[in-house]
Amino acid sequence: MKVLFVPHYIYLHAESFCRVISHLNVMGCTAVMVVSSDSYGIERSEYSKEQLRTRGCRVRELNLPWLGWTGLGTLARLRQTPSLLNCRERIRRLLWQERPDVVVVGSDLGRFHIRVLLDECDRQRIAVLILTTTSVGYGPTDNGKASRRGVRWPVRLLLRLLDLQRPALFDGSVIGTFAHRAKIAVPGEMCKARLQEQGIEEERVFVTGDPGYDRLFEIRNEPENGLRSAILARLRWPEESKLVMYCTEVIHEVYGYEYLEKINIALSAAFDSLPAEYRVVVKLHPRETDDTRRSFARNFSGSRYYTIEDGEVLPYLRSVELCVGHFSQVLMEAVLVGTPVVAINIQRDVRRSLFAEAAPLATVKDDTELKTRIFDILQSAETRRQVQQQLAAWVKRQCYALDGKNAARVASLIVNLST
Repeated sequence: MKVLFVPHYIYLHAESFCRVISHLNVMGCTAVMVVSSDSYGIERSEYSKEQLRTRGCRVRELNLPWLGWTGLGTLARLRQTPSLLNCRERIRRLLWQERPDVVVVGSDLGRFHIRVLLDECDRQRIAVLILTTTSVGYGPTDNGKASRRGVRWPVRLLLRLLDLQRPALFDGSVIGTFAHRAKIAVPGEMCKARLQEQGIEEERVFVTGDPGYDRLFEIRNEPENGLRSAILARLRWPEESKLVMYCTEVIHEVYGYEYLEKINIALSAAFDSLPAEYRVVVKLHPRETDDTRRSFARNFSGSRYYTIEDGEVLPYLRSVELCVGHFSQVLMEAVLVGTPVVAINIQRDVRRSLFAEAAPLATVKDDTELKTRIFDILQSAETRRQVQQQLAAWVKRQCYALDGKNAARVASLIVNLST
């Protein structure tokens, strides 16, 4: 049996995919990680092809032409026709050469090449598993917000003639709506319920737990004081320091640069108002731009702050007093290792909200509340207790199990898909 794993956001999928591949290897299956030069994060050392191989993954490189629709006029899009055809041909060649029984992706909403891959799998009746951590996505990243709207009839006609209309013009935002026959593995009952509310058939969704959470199980059993002391020594901060982490994300792609600057200014004021023993680690997202990096450097400078980009984040999450962010997967991981969080949602974005109304004390809906909420969670034992109580209730629905066996469950599901 052969399984292809095709990540797009490799910094999100690498941990989960590698752990499932490890179990499939033990079960006697052939598992291959397919990476391309534009797999976000592939340039970082912990996600490099060499590192993937070190973890026991067979790696297949898939070099694809760059494709992007956002901001392109009709003529520019027509000129991309050779690249579209080239992309499809290379994917067809990949499937012909590898002849997989199952293809695993992190989302069916990803860029054009992911949708072409899934379209070809559908035509060839290759089983597909979407190994996801959420019920919704940001939509196709190469099409922008209006892939159908704004595409004029000459482009539509050409895409129809080339049989590329569906993958090129898809603009859905619910996991499982493009690959409509694919099975979906989700981390918990909450994600399953959301998918069903959005029209995904119950029989397609399997609650397995997120394989990446197996690492959380491992790190929860490591001594917290040892992790914290090692971090403080590495950052050359005093042993009595208390840590806060700000996890950035590509929020400028969602709400714009002005919003990002506004939030950074508000957070800087909140952090600077904390007692002197508090130090802030700013964890940059892999897709930060030069402009966003300048904003973080401008607002979070001085001896109180330290910025990191590479390296494993989980030891930090286990060691900090509080983790702050928007909708990052890292916030979920912080909660799962027992660390309180502040999730910023001043746009009242229901679709992207991590906790919805399940943990109101962990959610800030007004930037004027940031300073007091951060201070209260850090300084008030009662507020901290209430926040952790709300988050613990949320974890019961979000996470199937933290038993170190999620990857094994997914591997078993994959084997069953091929029979």
